[in-house]
Amino acid sequence: MMVIGGWAWTNAAASTAPAGCTRLVLTGHPAYPPVAWAEGATLDGAAIEVVRRLSKDAGVSLAVVNEGSWDGAQRAVRDGKADAIVGVYLTAQRAAYLDYVRPALAPDPSAVLVRVGTTFHYAGWNSLIGKRGVLGAGESFGASFDEFLRTKLTTYRVNGDAAVYRGVVDGRADYGLTGYYAALIHAPKEKIVIAAPKFVTENLYLAFGKRSPCSELAPAFSKDIARMAADGTIARLFAAALSTYPRPTAR
Repeated sequence: MMVIGGWAWTNAAASTAPAGCTRLVLTGHPAYPPVAWAEGATLDGAAIEVVRRLSKDAGVSLAVVNEGSWDGAQRAVRDGKADAIVGVYLTAQRAAYLDYVRPALAPDPSAVLVRVGTTFHYAGWNSLIGKRGVLGAGESFGASFDEFLRTKLTTYRVNGDAAVYRGVVDGRADYGLTGYYAALIHAPKEKIVIAAPKFVTENLYLAFGKRSPCSELAPAFSKDIARMAADGTIARLFAAALSTYPRPTAR
């Protein structure tokens, strides 16, 4: 391995693509910087770049597809339309149709959002009981909180973070739940406050659909992810994506 300008590169391919995997079709969240974001019909972002490097080392071509929503991305892998998804949490429900590659790519904190001027004070999960919350369709916040949400909370789901912000701003919800970094970039600062920047922190994974022939790449990808995490490559990719992602104009 050599390092150029602070970035780590391998000198030779780490593995050979399985015979059944001629092309890896990858999808992810279309609005979740710095992990992934839409660029027309494809996606960009730190997690996408990680998989691009993994695929290059494995000698397999990569096609990155924007499925239009996070819910749609998960459905594409479940139905066999895509081979893999990146930036996904580990849950029992998803593990029924996904084979997760370990180790995880990176930790991912999630935030509680409230309206500016609200009297609601967040002091832990129990603070949300009796309030109405909004979150994105297909979103998970880890097994423990998902169960707490299912049994204790009153929430509704919308399509995408922009709709989460609107629900909070318009008063249809007392609070919103979303990724911390996405909220830091996209939430309208004059209207929304991050009440809790890390009410849960879960790991982000790359996972193959159980129906995909490319799942045979998992052992090689696992070794490369561990190496890239250990030498700081993944952390640098995430930091670079966070700093370069274009912020929205003031609203």
